[in-house]
Amino acid sequence: MKKLSLRLLSALLCVCFIAGTLAGCASNAEKTTESEAETDFSAEKFAQLIDGFDAEADADLDAARSQTNDSALAGTSMNFTNSRLIEYAKISPNKSEGRNHEIDTITIHCMGHPLTIETCGEVYAKEKNKASANYGVGKDGRIAMYVQEKDRSWASSSAENDNRAVTIVVACEASAPYKVSDAAYNATIKLVTDICRRNKILRLQWSSDRNTRINHLNGANMTVHRDFNTNISCPGDYLYGKMGDIANQVNYKLNAAAKEEKAKKISELPQVPCMVKVTSETADLHQWGKESSKVVYTAKQNEVYTIVEATQEGNIIWGKVKSIQAWINLADAELI
Repeated sequence: MKKLSLRLLSALLCVCFIAGTLAGCASNAEKTTESEAETDFSAEKFAQLIDGFDAEADADLDAARSQTNDSALAGTSMNFTNSRLIEYAKISPNKSEGRNHEIDTITIHCMGHPLTIETCGEVYAKEKNKASANYGVGKDGRIAMYVQEKDRSWASSSAENDNRAVTIVVACEASAPYKVSDAAYNATIKLVTDICRRNKILRLQWSSDRNTRINHLNGANMTVHRDFNTNISCPGDYLYGKMGDIANQVNYKLNAAAKEEKAKKISELPQVPCMVKVTSETADLHQWGKESSKVVYTAKQNEVYTIVEATQEGNIIWGKVKSIQAWINLADAELI
């Protein structure tokens, strides 16, 4: 009965893989060696796994945003890190060692069932399934790693896509439209933000057009499983319809982090009155010197203003614009 139950869960999990991933990934899968057998991580090994990550990956986002993904790794070997958000790891044997492309794409899948990250890990641990993903998000919002980011998962029925994408499989309801829980949805956004920040993906761009997505036109860098296997619905209509919102929320968090990093470089309040020039493409001016206050005006790049008052909110330095009587985040400007 126990074996039957596990087989049933395997079948449910693979609702988005059976027709596509398992067949498509099998054609792309490379032969697994004995040294790549499944690995369970003890608490000690788990700690070693995350302690080995690049501590500087989350630092200096402002510098990362000043260069494109192509130039960031030009002439250098690709360096990959893993997310510190993971609470569980079970490395799947179903993977290809190494990538032939930098990470510049996010591909979100659904499990086809409200599984835990542990159960999902058990499914991916079976070599016969020939399927995996880099990360999994459980119905409770917990995050697992099944394939390290340095390696290509077997997820999307496309070796080309999986060589450049971080793949994420999310627990969902067991029937169409495969809705996900709020906890899983919010954790997915948090995880994608972390992946983008570490891999210097400066902006996440979704397109409703398949051709635009698979050919990475107009900055598109989000794909879905159904792009590469039109016989399946993965990631389900619920998540598919949420891709634009996921991109918007991730970009908001990336921009907020960038402003905070820039603000940290201002060591003290400027002497007022002083003159500043807007350096960002646009800069919101708030009614008060607080991020939560109402936006009353949007300044444009290279506009010059007189600052008559300055205050600090956490790591953010605010300056009061004389002509508008509103507050600008000085991370969006420079003193002149």
